[in-house]
Amino acid sequence: MGIDTLSDVLRSVRLRGAVFYQLSLPADWAVEAPPLRDLAGLLFPDAEHVMEYHVLTRGSGWATVAGLAPVRLQPGDTIILPHGDGHVLSSDPSQQPARIDPAWVAATRDAPKPIPIVFHSQYEITWGEPAEPAENG
Repeated sequence: MGIDTLSDVLRSVRLRGAVFYQLSLPADWAVEAPPLRDLAGLLFPDAEHVMEYHVLTRGSGWATVAGLAPVRLQPGDTIILPHGDGHVLSSDPSQQPARIDPAWVAATRDAPKPIPIVFHSQYEITWGEPAEPAENG
């Protein structure tokens, strides 16, 4: 590999599909994403491997993977989960997260991309037109 390892790795990856979500979040928010091994067959039935990433474009937040300390996120930060580990994204690591339902993932898989997701509260998640996201401190 050359000096730019990331570019070398990305050149070797054969991407065959993608699902993009655009999240609109209230001031206090938390969402738990299950391990991708639980969702891969719903998203890409023929995929050999599925990975996940998130880009924070506004506000701030936290990313937590089981067994690791929470990591603070600021606008422009990207987290990559190359093995699709389950994780929690939140405005505060102490928030109780809403859990993503695999049946919902399957139902929205073929919606036009990006799929706008609105988190009204940890108990109410809808997809459709995004709301204006709140700034998080």
